[in-house]
Order: sequence, then C-alpha cells, then structure tokens
Amino acid sequence: MFKLAHINARSILKNFNSLKDCVVVNDFDVVTVTETWLNDAVADDLVHINDYIVVREDRGGDRRGGGVCVFLKNQIAFKKLEIITDASCEQLWLSIKINKISIAVGVVYRPPYTNCNDFISNLEENLSNIYVKHTEIFCAGDMNINMLDCNGSNYRLLYGLLDATGLAQVIDEPTRMGRSSCSLLDVVITSAVGVGSGVVDVPGFSDHLLIYCEWLPPTKTTSAPRAIRSYRNFSQVDFDCDLRSIAWDVIYSLGDIDEIVGFFTTNLLQLFDLHAPVITLSLIKQIYRG
Repeated sequence: MFKLAHINARSILKNFNSLKDCVVVNDFDVVTVTETWLNDAVADDLVHINDYIVVREDRGGDRRGGGVCVFLKNQIAFKKLEIITDASCEQLWLSIKINKISIAVGVVYRPPYTNCNDFISNLEENLSNIYVKHTEIFCAGDMNINMLDCNGSNYRLLYGLLDATGLAQVIDEPTRMGRSSCSLLDVVITSAVGVGSGVVDVPGFSDHLLIYCEWLPPTKTTSAPRAIRSYRNFSQVDFDCDLRSIAWDVIYSLGDIDEIVGFFTTNLLQLFDLHAPVITLSLIKQIYRG
C-alpha cells in the first residue's frame, strides 16, 4: 500500500513534534508540506524525522513565508525533476518507483495573491511534460482554490485542467475550519484509480487538516495505454497565429446552430491536433527508453 499525506504547515517549525508523531504513527511513505516558512538559516536537522529524508524548496529571497518540502522514507529512491518555474506557483516534483512503477510526486502551493490563470497554465505545462515520462502522478498541495465553491471561477479553471489531463481530485472533505465557514483548499490530484482518501487533525500544528490518500499499486503494469495531449513542443505564438488565420466570419453565413457548433468544434480540434497532438503514454515511454 502506497500512503501519501499532505499538510499546509504555516510554519513547519511550530510544534514540529506533533507532525513528526503523526507521520510515524500512520507510517506514511511520502508526506508533502506547503508553507514551510523555512529559509537557508534553518538546517535540515531541525526538521528531521527518523527513517525519512527531507527534500526542500524554500521560497528564498526577502519574502517571508511560502516554501514547500517532501518527506519520504529512506528506502525510496528518488530523483528531483526539473520543472518550469513561475512566480504564481511554488512547486517541487520528485520521480520515485513503487513496485517498479514510475511515479511522479509533486507538492504545489499557490499564494492567494497570485493570478490563478497563470498558475493553471504553468501547472498544466509541467503536468504535460511530467506525465509522459511516468506511469502515475500524485500531486498534493494547497492551491488556494476552494473545492467546495462549485460556482467559483477558480474552481472551474482547476476542473478544466483536470478534465483536459484525465486526472482526478480525491479529497472530498473540508480541510480548513473557520469560525463561521469551512473550505476545501488542500487537494490530492492523481492519475491512479482506486485511491482512498481522508483527513486527519494534527492538534496544535496548523489551522489546516492533514489530508492523505492510499493506493494499492498493481504488481504488474498491465493497464491499457492512456491517451493525452502532449504540449511538449507547444508554441503559443504559432498557435495564436493559426487561430487567427481561421475564417471565423464564415459562421455568419451559417443559419443553423448545429452547423455553427460543428464549424467551431472541427476547426478547434484540428488546431489542437496540430499543436498538441494526442499521444499514448505507452508509446512515449518506449521512445524515452529507446
């Protein structure tokens, strides 16, 4: 059983022993943390958990707060992945293997003052590059998007990304309790199926609840190939140029709504097929291995 947990710490040094005890008691394989509030002056020894390795991505600079990190068991081999960074998002991605299955584990934090459109665009680009090289993805974090607000514009942006990438958000309980309201800000996004999830209170540690998911990896990777759109060679400039070249004024000569919808659908699909072709993961893996 692969067990992953996440929490927004809002200063990981604050009552760190509570988090450490929770991690050890629940025997999590991987724990991701957002808002660590760590900096270069804080040594790894101060956030040490026995039998775990910590990988950090501190915010840096003169800005207070932020920062993300990942704790993972000593016996799990990992490689830090290179990603496309953006001011709207703090991310850390690792590549690990469980039962010989290649898994990308990411922790993501979007500060509430940043642009959500920029954040979604950056996250989509990184997911597209990472997904084709891994069998499964587990991405945890606080994106400052309330997943209980189904009518919110940011909610729709995130679910549009999930729909486009074939990923699922598996946390379905509130993760932060206010005096008069509750919200679901902390999420786990994954490509895996059959994932269980829940929330755990870590008393005195944070005003966010700890979230977790459990997944039983297959002993053999016999799943059918999955198709996704590849943005690996996507050019926004070329896409915009081809988009403008389409004779959109033709719709004014179409008298039937079905014809108009068909015109839009056909042209947009052809455009995406050209700039972000559909690929199967199994084929891409063969290419990378070869």
